[in-house]
Amino acid sequence: MTTEFKGIAAALRGMRNRPESKSWLMNADFPTLYIAGRYDNIIPIDSLKDQCAKNGAQLLELFEAGHMGFIE
Repeated sequence: MTTEFKGIAAALRGMRNRPESKSWLMNADFPTLYIAGRYDNIIPIDSLKDQCAKNGAQLLELFEAGHMGFIE
């Protein structure tokens, strides 16, 4: 499977331009579930555990995954 350069560039621009969501999630008034990989080098699992403890969210930890657990 290959991805064209245009597709990769568009995806990266989308990630770069999307608004920050941590503050929004910290103040959510509805049930929240974080899904994270144990070996994520971008968002450390311990920081998500701390965040869940502060806002009452649940955490589903993917034990064999990094940052892109849904495709790893």
